[in-house]
Order: sequence, then C-alpha cells, then structure tokens
Amino acid sequence: MHYASSERWQLRLGQLARIAAQIVHAGWTIHARRRERANAMTELRTMDDHMLADMGISRCGIESAIRSADSDPPLRHRW
Repeated sequence: MHYASSERWQLRLGQLARIAAQIVHAGWTIHARRRERANAMTELRTMDDHMLADMGISRCGIESAIRSADSDPPLRHRW
C-alpha cells in the first residue's frame, strides 16, 4: 500500500515538473518574441526615409508594421 501511494506522488511530481517546464518555455518564447520585435524596430529606425518608403513603411508606421507582421497565434497553455 505504501508503494502505491509513493507511485501516485511520483506521478503528480512528474506532472508538476511538466507544467513548470511548459511555463518556463512559454515565458522564454514571449521574451524572445519581444526581443525580436525590439531588434526589428531598432533596425528600421536606423534606416532613412527612402529605404523605409521602398518597403512601404513610413517612419511613424514602424511600430504598427512590426506589430502587424507578428502574425503568430497567441500562446495557449495545454495542461
């Protein structure tokens, strides 16, 4: 009987470990996406108006262009 209780505890601990790993992964993914957007905005802000116009972006539309280009679906937790 003690063994069955221990086995259930290990199963719960395994589930908690998986959930913790998913939370860390989701947080890291969010962080990486924010860094990518920040890097893209920095790069676009260093370009002159003619280069931006060639891409169809105005200087005041840089942030909007970055946000609209981020077409990834929102993160969904599956636990």
